[in-house]
Amino acid sequence: MSSLSRGLEILEYVAANQSKGVAYPQILSHTGFPASSCFRVLKELTELNYLTFDEDTRKYYVSMKLAGIGACVTRENNMSKLLHPYLERLREESNKTCNLGVMNKDSGMFLDVLYSHNNAIKLLSQVGAPFPLHCTAMGKVLLAYATQKTRDRILSHELRPLTDRTITQRGILERQLEQVRRDGYASEHEESTRGIHCFSAPIFDYQKMNVAAVSMACPYFEFEIPGEPERIIALVKRYASEMSEALGYRAE
Repeated sequence: MSSLSRGLEILEYVAANQSKGVAYPQILSHTGFPASSCFRVLKELTELNYLTFDEDTRKYYVSMKLAGIGACVTRENNMSKLLHPYLERLREESNKTCNLGVMNKDSGMFLDVLYSHNNAIKLLSQVGAPFPLHCTAMGKVLLAYATQKTRDRILSHELRPLTDRTITQRGILERQLEQVRRDGYASEHEESTRGIHCFSAPIFDYQKMNVAAVSMACPYFEFEIPGEPERIIALVKRYASEMSEALGYRAE
């Protein structure tokens, strides 16, 4: 059994007995691990702050760090379920591919994807898949409303081009992000996928925090229809507002 497997088994056992805590002899008895390796795994889990050790009771407990990870997963799953009906209505009203995304460390992640009924348009987006932040409409929204520290960290990395239209100059991108905050939406035109234009707007929660973004993708020939860009922008902003209200957001 690997150290990872042992660590996960210990975490599961301690979590199942969180109310009373678990002493080292109990862990040894339950797992049957050799004493040396068990102690080593416990020491590492404690140093990484996944477990805490109470010196008075000599017992281990699951830390708030692990609880926070679980809360993030639960929150995103709940948010996806809550906002899915809005995404469905947006797809039906627009007949565009519609996405819901969140920031996941230094990239974005698709929480929900509904494809356009136009089977000729195939995109690579899928639930759980990552997407770059610097050259996607949802990514620009998430970056625009992130903290300055987060933006600095992400924009200090190499901004890899995905097409010949990808913006890789940090200064230009930062000016775009300022525009996103002024306009309340972001756009990208063939920066991540040739032939595809995308528009996105921010979703806020009851704490007025940007927690997600919603986007609509369309092929370039639809984008050239008179009035279509304005219609798309109005739709994505309206549904982003409705989704925000569903999460408890109230504008000033």
